[in-house]
Amino acid sequence: MKRITSIILILAMILTALSLTACGGTSLDLKDYTAVTFKGIDGKAKAEIVFDNAEFEKAYSTAKGASDPLSQKAIENAAKLAPFESSLEYEVTPSEGLSSGDEVTITFKYSESAAKDAGLSLKNTTYKMTVDELTKAIEVDAFDPSVFNTDTGVMIRYEGKAPEGYLTISNKVDKKDPISKVKYKAESDKVAYGESITITASLPKEMEDNGYVLKEATYSYPLKDVDHYLTSADELTADSKKALKTKYETMIKSLDTSQYYGPDGTWYVIIPGKVSNPSLGDIYLLKKNDGTYENKAFISVHADITGDGDDPNCNNSIAYYTVEDLYIKADGTLNYRAQEYISNFYATESVADKEFWKDYTAKYNVEKIAF
Repeated sequence: MKRITSIILILAMILTALSLTACGGTSLDLKDYTAVTFKGIDGKAKAEIVFDNAEFEKAYSTAKGASDPLSQKAIENAAKLAPFESSLEYEVTPSEGLSSGDEVTITFKYSESAAKDAGLSLKNTTYKMTVDELTKAIEVDAFDPSVFNTDTGVMIRYEGKAPEGYLTISNKVDKKDPISKVKYKAESDKVAYGESITITASLPKEMEDNGYVLKEATYSYPLKDVDHYLTSADELTADSKKALKTKYETMIKSLDTSQYYGPDGTWYVIIPGKVSNPSLGDIYLLKKNDGTYENKAFISVHADITGDGDDPNCNNSIAYYTVEDLYIKADGTLNYRAQEYISNFYATESVADKEFWKDYTAKYNVEKIAF
């Protein structure tokens, strides 16, 4: 009985060897050594292909009569197969954006002369397969209005004054909610008031690997109702100008000076200097190259200057008060800080242009606004 069994095993091995060497060479099925896997969620999966060179070499060498991988015969077989392996290329198409049920094609390319020299007869050099059932996507709405931009969910805060401020985002969503894992990033640098900030949402890789996807990846956040520097002289409303005028009219009641530029630009110190008939002139805004305004402005004052003895006298000379920390608050009202210091008096506006405004006109477009 044992002898019969041994004979059957020997016959099986012979038949196997004969089948491998049929059709003019060693017959190997490329599909047997190829693994195609699909990763990702349904509709966005990717195909990956791996060819097992080690098993392929082993099968080839065995078919060529080398059962011992360290034998001289096995070494000779490996050398004979090497040119073919070097030429072997493979791909799966399509390889991206795959859904369950899609059909993909696996294609092998190689040197036919190298295959012939190795005595290879190859099967399934091209074949098709169907994409396995993929994980269904679990949609996450990162900008769900029930939690986004709320005090208890995804908190949005604008710090500073536009366009020099920045947006902060704090995710306070309950940990049981997938939205709690969303990461938010705001591109708010130098975004002007009235424009929009782009907020980008992203998911951790482990969530993506488990089938979670974002309903929307970006959100356009309008930059409004925040503290901001003036973007137009029109934002200086009638009420704002009235408040400024009232404040500075109070200040000019006790106005005096000892420094004065005459009509020819000569500077004088008048002791004691007397100021009479003061009145407010205009508001001067400093417009920057980016279209916004500086947080500082000036208010002109006209007055008559008189002195004693040989001191010069001048009617309707001009000086300037400084307005500091000028911006529009989130509620639309004007913020400012009245600076009680007043500049020198100038006999005429042309003298003021040369002595006071020269540094400002070099950097800004000075806009004069009437009260």
